[in-house]
Amino acid sequence: MAHRADLNSLTPAERTQLVNLILNYLTDSVVADHVSIVHSGLELFTGHRAYILGLESYLLANGGAPFVPLPFWNSADPIPPEFNAVKNPGPGRPPLVNLNPGLPKPPEFEYPAVCEYDDPAQLGNDINGWHGSVHCTIGGTMCMLPVASAAPIFWCWHAFVDHIYWDWQRCTVPCPDLSGCTVEIAKRKLKAAGLALGAKTCLPESTLGSGYRPLVGTDPDPSRYFHHQPNGHSEHHHASREHDMAAHLVHAPAPALREGTSRHAGTSQLAGSSEAPHDHVASPEFVDPMPDYEYLRRGPRVIAQCPAAYATVKAGSTVDLTLLV
Repeated sequence: MAHRADLNSLTPAERTQLVNLILNYLTDSVVADHVSIVHSGLELFTGHRAYILGLESYLLANGGAPFVPLPFWNSADPIPPEFNAVKNPGPGRPPLVNLNPGLPKPPEFEYPAVCEYDDPAQLGNDINGWHGSVHCTIGGTMCMLPVASAAPIFWCWHAFVDHIYWDWQRCTVPCPDLSGCTVEIAKRKLKAAGLALGAKTCLPESTLGSGYRPLVGTDPDPSRYFHHQPNGHSEHHHASREHDMAAHLVHAPAPALREGTSRHAGTSQLAGSSEAPHDHVASPEFVDPMPDYEYLRRGPRVIAQCPAAYATVKAGSTVDLTLLV
């Protein structure tokens, strides 16, 4: 993310320009949209981030590019006098009461202390109390959820809250896609991403039933192994890699199988089931391997992982793998 400026670092003329742009952006519909944001968990961040993005898009299109990313207002500092404003003030949108709430960011939300949070939803829940206290210590419109965003300072305040989430994201990395990899290659990819190998669950090829043909070194298209067909043959996939990537993005991490148990994932029947396989892909976690099929010809192959590929995880986390041996 590009660096956000501190609102108090702008000149009075710049702050006046920004306030006027925000007031011009605000309509009753924009203000009303605020109540649709869930004010807890991860959505405290993601909902307000999307809300701010709407304003930033307006700024870019209306001469406000110097104010993108939106400057933040630090709740430890007084609200600049230019931001003592409310769109369409009246009985339902009272003026701000306190321009100096004096509620600095708690130390546990400072970087790098915020990296101690493993779960962004818990971070959102913990921040919400302080976030709400700032709203209501300012008072007036800022303490009224249905119309809080009618105050221009609302937007710069939430830019400050959003920066905490950006700080937390600096502590995290995307989990690489390990499908089709051997254990050694998976270890290398995890190390390169700042992660480590966790638990390994091994499944014998026989677990998948007779509908699946084993890989051999001369198999020209090992991807067929992952796609069951009723006649024992396999479907060759010539669709775009965009489709394949979409499959990677949406599949859920599979829980590890214990010996003698079965997994019913979509249309599959695995260990412990006497039913014949269905005529569809075995399970969402049996996704297309990466294009380098050499991964599939050397040792146990990764067929599932948790966290899922492309999930955002804390740096240093472990990734559990399910392997076909």
